[in-house]
Amino acid sequence: MSSGGRRIVHTTSAGALAVAVAAGALHLGTLQAAYSPLALALPSGPFAQLEQQAWWLGIGGFVAAAGHAEPSRGEAAAFVVGTALKLGVLAIAASTGMMAVQASDPRSLTLPLFVVRTLANLALLVFLAAALRRRLSPRPAAA
Repeated sequence: MSSGGRRIVHTTSAGALAVAVAAGALHLGTLQAAYSPLALALPSGPFAQLEQQAWWLGIGGFVAAAGHAEPSRGEAAAFVVGTALKLGVLAIAASTGMMAVQASDPRSLTLPLFVVRTLANLALLVFLAAALRRRLSPRPAAA
């Protein structure tokens, strides 16, 4: 009986890949010369970080959901929550020119971004641990 966990993870992974493509286009805009009509007046680092993380989450989700045992709905929920929070935090950080890695900074938004990013990483760690457990568990014997 299928719990739908694999479909949920695949859908979230596809969304992360779409974010990666969009972030790549924005990253390219931040690298343009200042006089170019395509230039974005924002630092390129946060957009590169968002793009890279979105690619990793998108591809990683497909890989982690593959195999003989399907992810449970709880595992899939951890992936959805972790991915949405992490990419959301990185998108907010990129739009404000921050990296979302500072635990102490005079700007008021940095600590909440850091805390939410840390919680997102914990949710993704739960999903990864469950995926590894599934991957390393013995396959059921063929009848």
